[in-house]
Amino acid sequence: METSDDKYEYDSDALEKELSDYLGLNDEEEYSLSLEERQEMKQDLIECFDEFTGEYDLDSDLRDKLTDFDPDWWEGIPNGRQISDRARLWALGLQQAMAQIKQHENNVRAFADTQLADMYSMICDLSVSAELYKTKTEKAFQAVRALNVAIHDVGDNFERLNRIVDDDQNKGID
Repeated sequence: METSDDKYEYDSDALEKELSDYLGLNDEEEYSLSLEERQEMKQDLIECFDEFTGEYDLDSDLRDKLTDFDPDWWEGIPNGRQISDRARLWALGLQQAMAQIKQHENNVRAFADTQLADMYSMICDLSVSAELYKTKTEKAFQAVRALNVAIHDVGDNFERLNRIVDDDQNKGID
Protein backbone atom coordinates (compact mmCIF):
# COMPACT_ATOMS: atom_id res chain seq x y z
CA MET A 1 0.00 0.00 0.00
CA GLU A 2 2.82 2.41 0.85
CA THR A 3 4.65 1.81 -2.43
CA SER A 4 1.56 2.07 -4.62
CA ASP A 5 1.21 4.87 -7.15
CA ASP A 6 -2.56 5.01 -6.91
CA LYS A 7 -3.22 5.85 -3.27
CA TYR A 8 -5.12 8.95 -4.36
CA GLU A 9 -7.48 9.85 -7.15
CA TYR A 10 -8.34 13.31 -8.34
CA ASP A 11 -12.03 14.03 -8.67
CA SER A 12 -13.04 16.85 -11.04
CA ASP A 13 -16.34 17.47 -9.19
CA ALA A 14 -14.50 17.80 -5.88
CA LEU A 15 -11.92 20.05 -7.61
CA GLU A 16 -14.64 22.40 -8.91
CA LYS A 17 -16.20 22.72 -5.45
CA GLU A 18 -12.81 23.24 -3.78
CA LEU A 19 -11.82 25.87 -6.36
CA SER A 20 -15.13 27.68 -5.84
CA ASP A 21 -14.45 27.79 -2.10
CA TYR A 22 -10.78 28.74 -2.60
CA LEU A 23 -11.60 31.56 -5.02
CA GLY A 24 -14.53 32.77 -2.90
CA LEU A 25 -17.08 32.43 -5.68
CA ASN A 26 -19.90 31.89 -3.19
CA ASP A 27 -18.77 34.61 -0.73
CA GLU A 28 -19.95 38.15 -0.32
CA GLU A 29 -16.42 39.25 0.60
CA GLU A 30 -14.35 41.69 -1.43
CA TYR A 31 -11.35 40.28 -3.30
CA SER A 32 -8.59 41.87 -5.33
CA LEU A 33 -10.09 40.24 -8.44
CA SER A 34 -13.69 40.65 -9.58
CA LEU A 35 -16.14 37.76 -9.46
CA GLU A 36 -15.92 37.41 -13.26
CA GLU A 37 -12.11 37.28 -13.13
CA ARG A 38 -12.23 34.66 -10.40
CA GLN A 39 -14.77 32.57 -12.35
CA GLU A 40 -12.57 32.82 -15.44
CA MET A 41 -9.52 31.84 -13.32
CA LYS A 42 -11.47 28.80 -12.06
CA GLN A 43 -12.17 27.67 -15.62
CA ASP A 44 -8.52 28.24 -16.61
CA LEU A 45 -7.34 26.23 -13.59
CA ILE A 46 -9.70 23.36 -14.41
CA GLU A 47 -8.46 23.31 -17.99
CA CYS A 48 -4.79 23.09 -17.01
CA PHE A 49 -5.35 20.51 -14.26
CA ASP A 50 -4.11 16.95 -14.84
CA GLU A 51 -6.59 14.52 -13.24
CA PHE A 52 -4.04 11.69 -13.19
CA THR A 53 -1.21 13.45 -11.35
CA GLY A 54 -3.20 16.11 -9.46
CA GLU A 55 -0.91 18.84 -10.74
CA TYR A 56 -1.48 22.07 -12.65
CA ASP A 57 0.37 23.00 -15.85
CA LEU A 58 0.20 26.77 -15.35
CA ASP A 59 1.26 29.30 -17.91
CA SER A 60 2.91 32.51 -16.72
CA ASP A 61 -0.25 34.67 -17.08
CA LEU A 62 -2.31 32.31 -14.92
CA ARG A 63 0.55 32.08 -12.43
CA ASP A 64 0.63 35.90 -12.18
CA LYS A 65 -3.14 36.07 -11.68
CA LEU A 66 -2.92 33.47 -8.92
CA THR A 67 -0.07 35.38 -7.26
CA ASP A 68 -2.17 38.58 -7.35
CA PHE A 69 -5.08 36.68 -5.79
CA ASP A 70 -3.01 34.68 -3.25
CA PRO A 71 0.75 35.27 -2.92
CA ASP A 72 1.13 31.80 -1.31
CA TRP A 73 -1.16 30.02 -3.79
CA TRP A 74 1.15 26.98 -4.18
CA GLU A 75 0.60 26.10 -0.52
CA GLY A 76 -3.20 26.04 -0.55
CA ILE A 77 -4.44 25.58 -4.09
CA PRO A 78 -6.96 22.71 -4.16
CA ASN A 79 -6.44 19.62 -6.25
CA GLY A 80 -9.58 17.51 -5.66
CA ARG A 81 -7.46 14.77 -4.14
CA GLN A 82 -9.32 11.93 -2.46
CA ILE A 83 -8.24 8.56 -1.15
CA SER A 84 -8.65 6.07 -3.98
CA ASP A 85 -11.15 3.22 -3.87
CA ARG A 86 -8.23 0.80 -4.12
CA ALA A 87 -6.63 2.28 -0.96
CA ARG A 88 -10.00 2.08 0.82
CA LEU A 89 -10.26 -1.59 -0.17
CA TRP A 90 -6.72 -2.19 1.12
CA ALA A 91 -7.68 -0.61 4.43
CA LEU A 92 -10.87 -2.69 4.57
CA GLY A 93 -8.87 -5.85 3.81
CA LEU A 94 -6.40 -4.94 6.53
CA GLN A 95 -9.25 -4.41 9.01
CA GLN A 96 -10.75 -7.77 8.10
CA ALA A 97 -7.37 -9.51 8.43
CA MET A 98 -6.89 -7.91 11.85
CA ALA A 99 -10.38 -9.05 12.89
CA GLN A 100 -9.57 -12.61 11.76
CA ILE A 101 -6.29 -12.57 13.67
CA LYS A 102 -8.07 -11.29 16.78
CA GLN A 103 -10.75 -13.98 16.41
CA HIS A 104 -8.06 -16.63 15.96
CA GLU A 105 -6.26 -15.29 19.02
CA ASN A 106 -9.51 -15.45 21.02
CA ASN A 107 -10.13 -19.01 19.79
CA VAL A 108 -6.60 -20.03 20.82
CA ARG A 109 -7.09 -18.40 24.23
CA ALA A 110 -10.43 -20.15 24.72
CA PHE A 111 -8.88 -23.46 23.66
CA ALA A 112 -5.93 -22.94 26.02
CA ASP A 113 -8.29 -21.99 28.85
CA THR A 114 -10.36 -25.13 28.20
CA GLN A 115 -7.24 -27.29 28.08
CA LEU A 116 -5.95 -25.76 31.32
CA ALA A 117 -9.32 -26.34 32.98
CA ASP A 118 -9.33 -29.96 31.77
CA MET A 119 -5.77 -30.48 33.00
CA TYR A 120 -6.64 -28.96 36.38
CA SER A 121 -9.65 -31.25 36.61
CA MET A 122 -7.47 -34.26 35.76
CA ILE A 123 -4.92 -33.23 38.37
CA CYS A 124 -7.69 -32.90 40.95
CA ASP A 125 -9.05 -36.32 39.94
CA LEU A 126 -5.56 -37.82 40.15
CA SER A 127 -5.03 -36.20 43.51
CA VAL A 128 -8.31 -37.66 44.78
CA SER A 129 -7.40 -41.02 43.24
CA ALA A 130 -3.93 -40.88 44.79
CA GLU A 131 -5.44 -40.06 48.16
CA LEU A 132 -7.91 -42.94 47.78
CA TYR A 133 -5.08 -45.25 46.70
CA LYS A 134 -3.01 -44.12 49.68
CA THR A 135 -5.93 -44.69 52.06
CA LYS A 136 -6.73 -48.10 50.58
CA THR A 137 -3.06 -49.07 50.59
CA GLU A 138 -2.74 -48.08 54.25
CA LYS A 139 -5.86 -50.11 55.09
CA ALA A 140 -4.50 -53.07 53.12
CA PHE A 141 -1.19 -52.86 55.01
CA GLN A 142 -3.11 -52.68 58.29
CA ALA A 143 -5.11 -55.74 57.24
CA VAL A 144 -1.93 -57.60 56.29
CA ARG A 145 -0.36 -56.66 59.63
CA ALA A 146 -3.49 -57.80 61.47
CA LEU A 147 -3.48 -61.03 59.47
CA ASN A 148 0.20 -61.57 60.32
CA VAL A 149 -0.55 -60.98 63.97
CA ALA A 150 -3.50 -63.39 63.78
CA ILE A 151 -1.40 -66.00 62.00
CA HIS A 152 1.33 -65.55 64.56
CA ASP A 153 -1.27 -65.85 67.34
CA VAL A 154 -2.72 -68.95 65.68
CA GLY A 155 0.77 -70.37 65.37
CA ASP A 156 1.44 -69.64 69.05
CA ASN A 157 -1.89 -71.14 70.02
CA PHE A 158 -1.24 -74.16 67.81
CA GLU A 159 2.14 -74.68 69.49
CA ARG A 160 0.55 -74.38 72.93
CA LEU A 161 -2.13 -76.81 71.87
CA ASN A 162 0.54 -79.25 70.62
CA ARG A 163 2.36 -78.95 73.94
CA ILE A 164 -0.83 -79.62 75.83
CA VAL A 165 -1.52 -82.64 73.59
CA ASP A 166 2.05 -83.85 74.09
CA ASP A 167 1.78 -83.36 77.84
CA ASP A 168 -1.53 -85.17 77.92
CA GLN A 169 -0.12 -88.04 75.87
CA ASN A 170 2.84 -88.23 78.17
CA LYS A 171 0.42 -88.42 81.04
CA GLY A 172 -1.59 -90.96 79.17
CA ILE A 173 -4.66 -88.76 78.58
CA ASP A 174 -6.32 -88.75 75.16
